[in-house]
Amino acid sequence: MTEVLDSPNPGGILGQWWFAICVITLIIASDYKVRVRDPHATLGGSIDAYIVLELALYGLVALYLISNHLRPPRVRRTEANIYFACLYVGLMVLSLTYTPYPLYAIVRAGQMSVLLALVLVAARVATRADMHRFSHAFLSLIVLSVLYGVAAPSPPVNSLQVGRFTWLAIHPTLSGVLTGLGALLAVGYLVSGREARPGPIWPRWCYVVALVICGGANLASQTRGAVAGTALGIVVVLVSMRGGRALVEMQVVLAVVILFFGLAFGNQIVAYFERGESSQQLASLNTRTNLWETAANAAEKKPMFGYGVTSSRGIFFDETGLGGGHNAVVNVVVELGFVGLIIWALLLITLVSGIRRLPIERWPTLRFDRALMLGVLTLLLVDGVFFDGTGSTANVAGTWLFVTVAWLAVCRRTTAEADRKPAETPAVHEPDPPPNPASLSIEAALQTAKIGRSSSESQDETSGRHGIYGGSIRPPARGTHPDDPGGGGPR
Repeated sequence: MTEVLDSPNPGGILGQWWFAICVITLIIASDYKVRVRDPHATLGGSIDAYIVLELALYGLVALYLISNHLRPPRVRRTEANIYFACLYVGLMVLSLTYTPYPLYAIVRAGQMSVLLALVLVAARVATRADMHRFSHAFLSLIVLSVLYGVAAPSPPVNSLQVGRFTWLAIHPTLSGVLTGLGALLAVGYLVSGREARPGPIWPRWCYVVALVICGGANLASQTRGAVAGTALGIVVVLVSMRGGRALVEMQVVLAVVILFFGLAFGNQIVAYFERGESSQQLASLNTRTNLWETAANAAEKKPMFGYGVTSSRGIFFDETGLGGGHNAVVNVVVELGFVGLIIWALLLITLVSGIRRLPIERWPTLRFDRALMLGVLTLLLVDGVFFDGTGSTANVAGTWLFVTVAWLAVCRRTTAEADRKPAETPAVHEPDPPPNPASLSIEAALQTAKIGRSSSESQDETSGRHGIYGGSIRPPARGTHPDDPGGGGPR
């Protein structure tokens, strides 16, 4: 297993895995239940050892953020989805003043505030490698959880959970979302191969094994919304990874595969989604339609700001025996009213729009990040028809929604920082222009004259130093020359 780094990371004491450790800690604290609590005890705000542990884990993450990433606020350009995320959590905090379950609401609003703080820090300092490290850590967590669930089967809490796979005391609806996200990530990393991207890069067989484990557990959970969301999310990932002609070919292949399975295993697929329930149960979606009628009546009384965070759990439990809205939109409307619904919808719209507008033509490596984010959002929104996850507080669906907000901000900041850097081009040495023949002849003449002048000066210097015979030639002896007056020759 290898890892590609994209830039230094200020992770502090947690190192490069700081973001993954923080998010995994929040998911374990809020979603990994080891016992089933009485709903009245939950709504009443009673505290036991497990609640203390959950709060302590959130407190540790908050302490880490304060000690390592606390900075004075600065005015800067921010993505619209981050503003709406802040408004959404701020409305939750504001609803503490009128919620019917204040103690329970304080805990949930505090947990959402910690999650928002983590997202804001990640948007400022995290890297794409941090996002991929978290995805791999989450995938590892789900694989280990499924293996534990196989080794130590969990007894069903009621008759509706008989035959449905889960682990610990997690409701199968939630385990379906967990395993669905794991399967989607495994498919994404499997089809991406070893293309250039930051973060861990596992061998392909690791992703195949993870897909088999998570995909099998997702089907075994028999959570219809999660299974449908996982299937559609995987389709979105596969389609988003392709472009041009490859996209058309992928759509044709998917259409053929869906048609084949529909014709060959149609009865089995219908029986799987029926889960042995009666026609009356199917018509009411397991009393969800009754619950939604209760929600409509409640929303008519407080349409603007709702009943406050966590109120839907108590309202629906008293009326139908089900806790929560079992639908993201219904849950938001009941708890935060139509004002909260508008903010929540704008958060989703700006998030999807921002992901789709990522400049994948200029930055091809962002195509994979874009595909994963779109696939995750597809899974969460489809599952949100039957599960209030993204419209509720402190659960894996809401956590992944906020992680996607941070992921988009990181991709935007990465491209913006790269665009601001000046292009580093090597200095180009232009060749000297060809010499002019006329100037070349003049320069040659000047050079010849200079050489001649230097030679003459050298000769004069030699004569002045040695005379005419200063060299190796000696004058003849006196008297030996015929014309010498002192010579011995005839006179």
